[in-house]
Amino acid sequence: MIIYSKEIIINKIHNEFLISKKKLLIVSIAGLSRSGKTTLSKDISKFLDSKNINNEIMSLDSWIIDIRKRKINSTVLERYEMNEIENSIYQAANGMLVKCPKYVSVSRKRIKNSYSKLIKIDEGVLIIEGVISLIRKS
Repeated sequence: MIIYSKEIIINKIHNEFLISKKKLLIVSIAGLSRSGKTTLSKDISKFLDSKNINNEIMSLDSWIIDIRKRKINSTVLERYEMNEIENSIYQAANGMLVKCPKYVSVSRKRIKNSYSKLIKIDEGVLIIEGVISLIRKS
């Protein structure tokens, strides 16, 4: 197992973007609940901002299913709208507008017809963060 410091991770992402021939670099940050994924994502974003590199953070918690609509004793994966996540990642990766649903973690409820963030990025770095960010349904 290789463990990197935050600074090394940020520099690796920056260097990868600079040498990449792609207009959009996608970075996934996964980990256990409350392990620092959001903090690391914000630190990466802040660094990229300082280098004038366009970036967006897509938090997969936006797609957690409302507590009132979950199956009883659902697994972590069953608590997420996986199809919607995959569609949204595909849309973001192709420069389309993504409307991230608004989920309130304190009440564990989704706010109907409300969005936490609108994402449209066709070049730069898209940071996807969440417990399940490395899992693909298909």
